[in-house]
Amino acid sequence: MNVLGINSVFHESSASLLVDGKVVAACEEERFNRVKHAKQSRVDNPHELPEQAIRFCLDFAGLQASEINRVAYSFDPLLRRAEYRADWWPDVQMEADFLRCLGEVGDATDRILRRKLGRALKFVPHHLAHAASAYYPSGFDAAAILVVDGIGEVACSTLARGEGARIETIETFSYPHSLGFVWEHASVHLGFSPYDASKVMGLAAYGDPDVYRRELATII
Repeated sequence: MNVLGINSVFHESSASLLVDGKVVAACEEERFNRVKHAKQSRVDNPHELPEQAIRFCLDFAGLQASEINRVAYSFDPLLRRAEYRADWWPDVQMEADFLRCLGEVGDATDRILRRKLGRALKFVPHHLAHAASAYYPSGFDAAAILVVDGIGEVACSTLARGEGARIETIETFSYPHSLGFVWEHASVHLGFSPYDASKVMGLAAYGDPDVYRRELATII
C-alpha cells in the first residue's frame, strides 16, 4: 500500500509518502519554492498543492503516480461544512470562498498526478492527521495523544487515545476556544508574527513561568 499524504490547507504546505505503513519520504514545499511556510494562509488557496514536494517524494521512493493507492489530504470539507459557522468570519463570503477552493483539491491532485483518483482521494480530519503523525511513528502500542493548535475544521484542542492501529477521540475543545490562537496573539504582542508562535514556544523554555502565570490564567 502506497499512501501519499498532502498538507496545504492553511500553511506549511508539505507532502509525505508511506510504503506499507512506513514513512519513506517527507518534505516541505518551502525547501523548493524558497517561500517561508510555502504560501500565505488564506481562504483562497487550500487547493494550491505542494507540487514540488510531491514530486520529490515520488522520485525519492522510485514510484510512479500510477502506483499510488491512496492520497490523504489533511482536512475534511464535509466536517467543516457540518460544524463551522460562516458568521465566525469578518465576512461570511470568506467561508464560501474557502469551501469552494477546498472543492478544487481533487482536480488539482488529479492534474499533478496525471490520473483520476476518484475514491482513492481521502479527506482526513485535521486533528486526526496531527494525532496520527505523532502516534503511529512513536513506537508505543498505546498512548495518550494531545493535539493543540489554532484550528482544524472546527476543533482547536483534541485529547485522544491511541491503541494498536486505532485512534479514538476522547474530548475536543472547538472554536472559538483556541489556545493556539491565544499563543499567536501573544506572539504578535511580543513583536513577532502569528507564524512565529513556534519561536515563542521555543523561547518559553528559557523563561520563568511564574512571572506572568496569573495574567495568562485570567486570559485563558
